[in-house]
Amino acid sequence: MSSPLIGTIAEWTSSLRVETIPDGVRRRVRAQVLSTLAAAHAAVHSRSFATVERTVRKQGAGESPVVATGARVGLHAALFANAAAGMAFDYDDYLFLGHTGHSAVWTPLLLGAQVDAAPEDVLAATVAANEVAGRLGAACFYGPQNGQLWSFIHLAGAAVAASRVMRLDATRTAHALAIALSQPNYALYPGLMGCEAKLLTAATPAVAGLQAAQLAAEGLTGRLDVLDDPRGFLAHFSFHAQPHMLTGWGEAWVSETIAIKPYPGCAYLDSAIDAVREFLPFASGNVRPEAVTAVDVDATLLTLGMNRLGWHGGPFGPVDVNFSIPLSVAIALMEGDLTAHSVGDEGLARRLAEIEALAAKVHLRHDTALTQALLDHVAERIGIERMLGTAGWRDLLRVRRGMKRSLGETTVGLREVFPFLKSIPLGHLILPPSEAPSLSGVDFSRVTMPIGARVTLHTADGKAYQGFRHVPRGAGADFDEVAREKWRREAASLGPARVADVEHLVDAMEQTPPRRLLEAATATSPQS
Repeated sequence: MSSPLIGTIAEWTSSLRVETIPDGVRRRVRAQVLSTLAAAHAAVHSRSFATVERTVRKQGAGESPVVATGARVGLHAALFANAAAGMAFDYDDYLFLGHTGHSAVWTPLLLGAQVDAAPEDVLAATVAANEVAGRLGAACFYGPQNGQLWSFIHLAGAAVAASRVMRLDATRTAHALAIALSQPNYALYPGLMGCEAKLLTAATPAVAGLQAAQLAAEGLTGRLDVLDDPRGFLAHFSFHAQPHMLTGWGEAWVSETIAIKPYPGCAYLDSAIDAVREFLPFASGNVRPEAVTAVDVDATLLTLGMNRLGWHGGPFGPVDVNFSIPLSVAIALMEGDLTAHSVGDEGLARRLAEIEALAAKVHLRHDTALTQALLDHVAERIGIERMLGTAGWRDLLRVRRGMKRSLGETTVGLREVFPFLKSIPLGHLILPPSEAPSLSGVDFSRVTMPIGARVTLHTADGKAYQGFRHVPRGAGADFDEVAREKWRREAASLGPARVADVEHLVDAMEQTPPRRLLEAATATSPQS
């Protein structure tokens, strides 16, 4: 069986060379690598990650490092542990459309170190994995899952990255993808929201993707039409598949949308925390729980949908904070920032009652203007027609029914979405095209993540303080600055010299042997 989809992906990824990758893409990917290493180090504040790390060490010693602790384990165990570390506080990077770094960074870096791969192959593999995984998420945009729940993208990301590091030809790469996607992961909301098992969301599929490439290298084959067969992948992971998102290879680069999270937690929190930090210097002494009467947070529908799936009172832990505007804003107000230490198990234990008391005063509201601004941005820089593909009104109704079956009314209801339907061209709904446009014409360097938020603090003395952020820090032109700030903060235990050394090595990633980069970034003393 053949497939134009898998075949095209394999042809492009196997032939990708560093010299053909735009400078802007390389800069974003280097920032992604630094951010991913930083998120791994931040996991030392997570009791859940400690459990994962302890478990993989019991599987036996090896040569591959668990970066946060310095433990040495086998390749698969190291990929599992490091991917879990980045998930510990939801501190990962993201792009259009997916959270790709867990597989796109760790797979080529760890495998590259083991096989002594050329540095340029590691960088090319990272870019290829980002491009494939991001597009696969977009192809399933109208499906039962979203964001990190697109865990299956790590099957493809790891398979592609490993294939490129091992320099497999297009045929072997195609089979690696086919093997990886033949038994895809289907993550569930209860396993992501408020649950320690969340750490495994990317770890499990990343290892399976790496294994698929290793098996393909040894001659194992898969069904090459597994993506587009009527009984295949896209049919099961989308209520209306978007295969046109798997186009534009080498012309449009989704890696140019890589955004760096400055705070531990869902990306839909970032602008709110930015807004808090904006007014905090002027509100000194007025942010104690007893001095605050109310905190109003105005945000987009995306933030509302996230928050409705998260914490709503009662005992809470780090994962609950990661998806909660009230908890995250309360901590940022009290601590002056939102950090891995402040949302870690020890940091929370010190102030549980205070955090809950202040969180009860935080009120999240929908700001229609912010949601419209987000839609206008997508319409202008990507195109509503591209996002709709071949979907007409009947298809959107089918999507709506499928979403309701999967999620009920717990996120965003039709009544809230209805005012924004005017953004969709009426002609497209009535007579959708038989063929969707390619991604080839999209300049993703112009795409940011305008998930805005406004925060207003009301105090007992009658004062009000307000902050606003349209594009969260790390999602615009400041991505490199935010990545360095994040790395320096979370890896401070390595000492200033090694922290600076890692930055230099990442800056020269095309010439840096992966083993040297990993050794420099890894903690020196394994936990016992």
